[in-house]
Amino acid sequence: MSVRPRNPLIDGLERTLLPQPGTLVIFGGAGDLSARKLLPAVYNLQVDGVLPANFAVVGFARNELDDAAFRALARDGITRFSRRALDEEQWAQFSRRLFYVTGSFDDNQAYNELKGRVEKIEAEWSIPGHPPQPHRDLRRQARRRRLRQPTRPGGDLSHHRREAGRPRSGIGARHQRHVGQDVR
Repeated sequence: MSVRPRNPLIDGLERTLLPQPGTLVIFGGAGDLSARKLLPAVYNLQVDGVLPANFAVVGFARNELDDAAFRALARDGITRFSRRALDEEQWAQFSRRLFYVTGSFDDNQAYNELKGRVEKIEAEWSIPGHPPQPHRDLRRQARRRRLRQPTRPGGDLSHHRREAGRPRSGIGARHQRHVGQDVR
């Protein structure tokens, strides 16, 4: 029987992983490292059932590929290098997650195309990452008009303003600062 060493940093914490929706961008996605290691590893996470339903992988590299060619490259890498044999049912689910954008690492336009593609995928799959446009506009307008957000749901800043006017006493009182005071 093996005994796991105690880790004081995680004692008392929940140990189950709750995978979050997201998008993995693999820079150099058409390269050897991607085909041999990264894509088979992500495929194995799919087989293990730890990838959320709305998780995408976007390859980004100079090679002129489309989504279908990237999926073929991934399938070949998984078939040759995965620790598990390729399962057709799992592959069908995994391959829908794979996308590709062609671009050079020093090309600004390519990064714009990558950003647009990721945003489109995340919007279609409802992957959080970028807030919906109306919320972004609301925050921008609130900042322009110097509106403040409450400190807690249903609360306001008046409590902090009242507390800021009261003198503090005790150890370290002169080092405490209040909401709204400038630090010099």
